Amino acid sequence: MCKQKPDWFIGAQKCDLEYIKQNLKKYKGTIDKRETDEAQGIYNGFGAIHYACMEGHLELVKLIVKDEILLETGSTVMFSAPGFSTSTKYKLAEGSTCLSIALLRKHSSVAKFLIDFLEQNKDISAEFVGHTNAMGLTTYIVASICKLPEAYEILRHPLFVKREFVLVVKGDITPVFNAAYFGRIETARVLEAFANRNELKEIVYEMLLQRDNGKMSAIDLAIMDVDLVKFDCTKEERAEIQRIILWSPSQL
Repeated sequence: MCKQKPDWFIGAQKCDLEYIKQNLKKYKGTIDKRETDEAQGIYNGFGAIHYACMEGHLELVKLIVKDEILLETGSTVMFSAPGFSTSTKYKLAEGSTCLSIALLRKHSSVAKFLIDFLEQNKDISAEFVGHTNAMGLTTYIVASICKLPEAYEILRHPLFVKREFVLVVKGDITPVFNAAYFGRIETARVLEAFANRNELKEIVYEMLLQRDNGKMSAIDLAIMDVDLVKFDCTKEERAEIQRIILWSPSQL
């Protein structure tokens, strides 16, 4: 068996548009078999679109989006994720989406383009939205821990709310848990708004009452001491999150 040449992935990493154009038909949909080396920007199981989203190469994403938007990552990797935290890395599970990477890396223009593309291409979004990775996480769940406008757009977007918000109800990780533990004020505000919508209030209520594997509820997580600096959360945001999560059950 011939050894895989890395040129396709190097071209994606460095945004060599001419090379990608010339070789798109031949290599689209392939994943990198090299060992992960974060220092060199190499990630086992990544496709060209994942590298493009990792580096924020919008023009490259536009070039290959139709061919690779449904391509999942092929292994679990860790990387710096400023959209999640400026001081800790994120462990991205196998089977994750390119949009999740764009959110975690805080590449707003790429994330916005992908959201708009999914909205305009219903056949593709039908396959993309609702997908879970090896940890059972959706793009919506990833958005609930990120801090950028495009993540907040996903939390409110009818396409994602209809297909992905309800998927996490029976799971161990929910948007409520993420808001409470990671101190995500925008996620908490979205959930507060959902608590006032008849079609969603029962789901929010179930999330508030649910306990994780450690028998902790969202209320327990909201009042526990957490490392605010680690998760880029202020004391004021933490206080508002506690108000929302402690107040919401009484209103449902």
